[in-house]
Amino acid sequence: MSASSEQFKVFICSEVGIGGELLKNLKDWFDQHPGPICIEKSRGGVALPLNGRGEFSWDDAFEIIRDLRSTIDATATDFVLLLTKSPNENSWFCVNDPGAPRNSFAHIDDFTWILPSPPHVFAAQWVLESIYDGLMTERGLRLEEVSHKTPRGCFADFCGSKEDLRIKMKTGDICGDCVGLMQANGISEGLIEQTVRLLQSTRTTAINVSSYLEPMRNFDGWPFPVAVTRHKAIQAVEPIQRFFLLLDHFDCLIRYFYLSHQILTGHKPAIDERPSLGTWLNYAASASGLDPDLRQIVRIAENEKIVQLRNERRGHGYVSIQADGYKMESEQLENALVRIEEKLALHFCSHLLVHVKSVALEEKGDTVKGDKLESSHLIHPPFSATVQNAREAGMEAENRVYLYTQRNQKFHSMHPYIRVDNCPLCNHSRVLVTDGGNRYIDVFVGHRIEKK
Repeated sequence: MSASSEQFKVFICSEVGIGGELLKNLKDWFDQHPGPICIEKSRGGVALPLNGRGEFSWDDAFEIIRDLRSTIDATATDFVLLLTKSPNENSWFCVNDPGAPRNSFAHIDDFTWILPSPPHVFAAQWVLESIYDGLMTERGLRLEEVSHKTPRGCFADFCGSKEDLRIKMKTGDICGDCVGLMQANGISEGLIEQTVRLLQSTRTTAINVSSYLEPMRNFDGWPFPVAVTRHKAIQAVEPIQRFFLLLDHFDCLIRYFYLSHQILTGHKPAIDERPSLGTWLNYAASASGLDPDLRQIVRIAENEKIVQLRNERRGHGYVSIQADGYKMESEQLENALVRIEEKLALHFCSHLLVHVKSVALEEKGDTVKGDKLESSHLIHPPFSATVQNAREAGMEAENRVYLYTQRNQKFHSMHPYIRVDNCPLCNHSRVLVTDGGNRYIDVFVGHRIEKK
């Protein structure tokens, strides 16, 4: 497997007294910022032998971790991290086993006197450090070569005191020296990119005014169809325009989530000709099954009577001529959509929407290239992934749209429900979403077209 497609599975074990909520939040944190690192919750309730001062020795911890590795079916390439509450003999935050660099332990404590970040954010920091320290040790580098004893606001700051941790996490940065060192030692761009996203998210939780900040409305990682409809609604000034564009966004949210959910669960969506908004919601309701996220999305839409609101205020009723006539409806719809988006955030981040343009068969594996259909920009960033066998990974044909699951490097074809093709009305290449049969919607402009 090439460096660009290298995956890092991390088994998280925990000492007695560390709750399961922290482990769940830690896994969710990485799922929201996907990449080569994959978190596996594995073993809780680990007892550590403590001395008279209530501390455990490093040697005892490493021996316990080596034993844990054999009981949780971790392979030689997997990482095993033991989260501890008890202090260790040298009061270090995170320590890798010199004889087995992919084994490590890290201290979880109440750090609220230093930073407002929640416990799982600190745990995520230790996961990243344990991976980098392990990889650098395997490459023959010593700790003093890969860390800064004097803090400089870098990911690799040693942090000999807890106060130093404040600078490191508030900065959320990797200095140029360290980026060069990582690249020179074969650290993949995918791992660096995921680390940067996690550090940036960590930074917003670490600053003193974090509690005053509104939740981030960052759509850069969202699939293009839902990102662009959301951005259009945000930019609207007049209440009536905002209300109509929010309805378009809700329509696209339901379409996209239903279609992607069906594809990912191995079902073929059955779409009527030009289905109404109510029909799309019925599709989602019928497919909800035991999926708690889908049920909650449908429940929010039904409780807020969004379809009825659309029919009465846009579809079947008169349109108010008052400039602020839709202010209350717009606010009501906005609040409902924020709750729905919160339920969908993890789904959006876990599966990347890509337009595959080419597949090259190479000795090291099959290289798949194309565009990432994310954010609201019309110029889509490049996508590249190397897999051992493209066909086995789900690749059916070039010039198609796929959902790419980074965790297991699988492609799920969205053809013909979502496609990239020329819009005959504006004569530009657009992302088109099915409207049933041969009909599609150009979600950027709003054109309804026919395509065979």
